[in-house]
Amino acid sequence: MAASLAAVPAAAYQQPATAIAEPGSVAEALNAFVVSFRSLDKEAFSDLFATDATVFFPQKPFPLHRISGRAAVTGWFGKLFDARRGEPLQIDPQDVQIQQFGDSAIATFHLGKTEKGLGRRTLVFQRRDGVWKIAHLHASSIVVAEGERG
Repeated sequence: MAASLAAVPAAAYQQPATAIAEPGSVAEALNAFVVSFRSLDKEAFSDLFATDATVFFPQKPFPLHRISGRAAVTGWFGKLFDARRGEPLQIDPQDVQIQQFGDSAIATFHLGKTEKGLGRRTLVFQRRDGVWKIAHLHASSIVVAEGERG
């Protein structure tokens, strides 16, 4: 399959996954990630990751080294979810881009600028047994200088 590039509008993430993405698509899997993260749904969130998934978290209190394996990855996210229980997490993907290469895909987006910086996320998906799973998540945050906050 030839490489394709599809942009998913950020506004689409305001609606349920089934209303915005083709079933079985990378966009649907990405939307499920956003929805389960926002709603603190540990089980749905965990199911999105491959058993051998890896993650780089952006900052403390998370580990600064690579975390390997779905159990370890979702264990760390579970701590965040438990700490926020009753207070849904806000994640508003902006400038979403999905690049698909056969049974692999890369989804990138920004989390928006704050007074301190910019959050960036990269998710690597792999289609396994017909289902898109997150094989790797790289989360980073950068400090933006005063004059660069436009």
